[in-house]
Amino acid sequence: MRRNALTIPWRKIHLFLALFSGLFLLIAAATGLVLSFEPIAHAKPPKGSETILLSDLLETLSSQYLEVFSLSRDNYGITKIEAIGELNDGSFYINPFDGTAIESVEESSAIFDFCRDLHRSLFLKNPGRFLVGLASLSLLFLTLSGLFLIIKRMGDFRRFFHRIIVLDLNRDNHARMGRLFLIPIAFISLTATFLFFDRFKAFPATQTTESLVTATEIEQSGNQFEKIELGEVKEILFPLSADPEEYYEVKLKDRTLYLDQANGSLISAKQNPLVSNLHDLSFKWHTGEGLGNFYSLLLLLSSFAMLFFLYSGFKMSIVYLRKKPTNNIGINEATYVILVGSETGHSYRFAHAVFNALKQAGESVFMTSMNQMKEAAKMKHLLIMTSTYGDGDAPANANRFLEKIEGGVFGETEFSYSVLGFGSKSYPYYCQFAFNVQKALSNLSQATAQLNIHTVDNLSVSDFLEWLKAWKKKLDLDMEVDLTQLEPARNPQTQTFEVIGKSNSVNREDDTFMLELNLPDKEAKIKSGDLLGVYMHESNIERYYSIAFIRETGSILLSIKKTGLCSTFLHELNSGNSIEAFIKPNPHFYPGSLTKDLLLIGNGTGIAPFLGFIENNSSANIRLLWGGQSASSFALYQSRIKKYCKEDKLHQYELAFSRENPKTYVQDLVILHHQEVGRVLSNGGKVMICGSIKMRDGVLKNIEKISQEHNLPSVSELLENRQILSDCY
Repeated sequence: MRRNALTIPWRKIHLFLALFSGLFLLIAAATGLVLSFEPIAHAKPPKGSETILLSDLLETLSSQYLEVFSLSRDNYGITKIEAIGELNDGSFYINPFDGTAIESVEESSAIFDFCRDLHRSLFLKNPGRFLVGLASLSLLFLTLSGLFLIIKRMGDFRRFFHRIIVLDLNRDNHARMGRLFLIPIAFISLTATFLFFDRFKAFPATQTTESLVTATEIEQSGNQFEKIELGEVKEILFPLSADPEEYYEVKLKDRTLYLDQANGSLISAKQNPLVSNLHDLSFKWHTGEGLGNFYSLLLLLSSFAMLFFLYSGFKMSIVYLRKKPTNNIGINEATYVILVGSETGHSYRFAHAVFNALKQAGESVFMTSMNQMKEAAKMKHLLIMTSTYGDGDAPANANRFLEKIEGGVFGETEFSYSVLGFGSKSYPYYCQFAFNVQKALSNLSQATAQLNIHTVDNLSVSDFLEWLKAWKKKLDLDMEVDLTQLEPARNPQTQTFEVIGKSNSVNREDDTFMLELNLPDKEAKIKSGDLLGVYMHESNIERYYSIAFIRETGSILLSIKKTGLCSTFLHELNSGNSIEAFIKPNPHFYPGSLTKDLLLIGNGTGIAPFLGFIENNSSANIRLLWGGQSASSFALYQSRIKKYCKEDKLHQYELAFSRENPKTYVQDLVILHHQEVGRVLSNGGKVMICGSIKMRDGVLKNIEKISQEHNLPSVSELLENRQILSDCY
């Protein structure tokens, strides 16, 4: 059932409803924001007046006025009477404790009256009310479609409140605020929709139900005025004369009582129709009248949230439309075909950069969405750049692509292909659809994989550039991508980090160094395994480095191999220099505070987060398997590792050196210590892997063998159950 619900095109429904009702919702949200102040500004009844008994109130009124015709209370609890008195005649508000007229209750201000009329009817009376009602109904379905979109984005309703990483202010805050205000806005839209249907008599007419009151019940009922408190009353109509046939008509919240004017006993009663009761409740909860300042504040924030949804939704739509491809040739003329799968349009930024670079290099290239793929007679290379939506599903513009492959869309022409996946490692099915596409293409006899599948985490430009370098080399392409098309805005949480220490590896062939940085915000929530996003001067392209949080010094530690522009930039820093950077949480690579058995496996600079895990350890049994070029490579970390062993934070470590005899790799240590690996996994412990992807693949291959020997779950199951955690590059 969950799958069927999520396969409905909720995004298209969501967009259609927003376009249909956007202007009306804009007016409703803006006026609603103003009207949310009215309950706060409105006069309040005297404290404790709701508990006054009607018998006491009637006695007070009879002593103050010559004749009282009616009494009513508004939703705020203010009491109003129509009466003739020695000092006051007509309709006026009173203090129910002493019956005196209140002068301080003011009529609604002009600004509230103006906004109320605009909010309800657009100044068009019934036609306007009808349009506003339809907008309310649209808002109700917008909240429903928004709910399913969030569930689909998170991958599972159980992950509904998991953290959403903000990479795009409009897109991601749209989802975050939608999640936060889903219930209040659904409630606002539901009450408005009910009032709309009730206004136009959409509900069947219901007769009030008259209670059958026996003579015995009348005798036993006693004086009702001594039992009913003022807080229960909506209106009282007084007898017009002393004639015994005349009676009090007391309208309560859910029923109307007819009471004898002489002794207050019950004559008869009528139950209010259900629709009438629901109308009163809907009106009160929609307007906030009498529900207190906190609820008014909630209405205000909800109105503000609706304005933000309209703004951010409009901005996202404009961005999406601008990213539509502009082809100057047909697909049958192209030797390069770029297919894009994107739910929100952000993958197009990267696709456009490659598309424009190929065109400028003189190549014949065609770009379209994956669902629009047709047979391309001259295609030599296919490039697929796709995101994943929800729990491994295809984006909306790629949901028919796998069927197209099965249907023979590629004909029999031979071609090579490359797949680049976009996603976020914070979600369990990271880039799963891209892997599904890669597998489907690998089954085609005429298709040859040009590259192994690559992935881009959280729209990381550095991940994309690493893929681009490998792709250009494989295809022998001479083209330059305009990096300005890729640069996003800087992360708003960027801070200045000061260098407090640097040490170089004694093995010069390593080109490795450690950098220690002062943490600007000592109260920041930071964990080992998080990433540091570093900006070079005058660039908004970030480069991520895995970090260790050293609790003892309140600093962070990085291990870096000098391989690119950013790492070279960092290598040139000295103590006292500073960089612009931000902390990016990496929750999929936390060992967990309850883990008691931990096996850390890594090579090269992948040791960085492990140093933090070990330094922060208080009770876990931790073992380390690490691989490097030579013993001199380990010297960079040796003093810290020995210190942690003495402090009983690290219980054992084994080293592998690839350029010493005998030549050994860390994956060889996994086989050598197969009993230990099996024991850790059997006892519910965790294996954490950090370093190169090649190393990771070798380690996982050997763990698969060990799992079979020890009758353990497969590696894929261990990864899914988070007994094996990996953060490799």
